[in-house]
Amino acid sequence: MPGYQEICQWLDLVYTGNVTGTACAAWPVLAQQMLAAQPDLPADDVYLACTAGDLATIQRALGADAR
Repeated sequence: MPGYQEICQWLDLVYTGNVTGTACAAWPVLAQQMLAAQPDLPADDVYLACTAGDLATIQRALGADAR
């Protein structure tokens, strides 16, 4: 499971601006490469899953919320 630093690094690559306390430009190609190298990056966090397009995690969260 990825740690806080890896998640922050990935979010910095995904989003432009101050998301994690830095002001950097988005690098979507690098973000995709990082996600390909660490497919468990979103883990079970529904917000990271939305960012990564992890539909399985989103569906699980919606199913759990419906109960």
